[in-house]
Amino acid sequence: MKVLIAIAVIFGILLGVVLAGVTGFLFRVWPTSMPDSDLVVTPEVIRNLKSLRAEPKFGPDPKRFYPGATNEATRKGAEQCVNIVIDYLIVELQKTPKKSFVLAAFKHFLPAFEHFDSEEMDETLHYLGQTMRILGIDGSNELLNVWRYGFPYGWVRKGG
Repeated sequence: MKVLIAIAVIFGILLGVVLAGVTGFLFRVWPTSMPDSDLVVTPEVIRNLKSLRAEPKFGPDPKRFYPGATNEATRKGAEQCVNIVIDYLIVELQKTPKKSFVLAAFKHFLPAFEHFDSEEMDETLHYLGQTMRILGIDGSNELLNVWRYGFPYGWVRKGG
């Protein structure tokens, strides 16, 4: 009987996590401050962010099998959303040069991307990844996986 109760509890927990991921609740409560680290925001970092901001986005990229946005209005809209995130970081990051600040900014702006197709959402992750590389951030503490897929899949790959 105890084994059945244990199985039921484990199943209930797994079901709860899946439901939290599917509904978006897990993303809303996912922390952005653990673990945190300081960032070194030099003039070169700001120049690199400005350079990324200036690049055209959401065009075809055969190396990553991205066909490009379905039309110019979608491409411009998605590009504008990414550029808003980058603009915000360019202006505000020097005041709070922390990884948690960047992830909190991502978390604030990511819901604006949810009306785009899955391909554009995936491409958004590419641009946010580029932003993190420019800033010297080695990962999103699973925030981006939880937003995109509803679950911290990196934990599964790492084994915990």
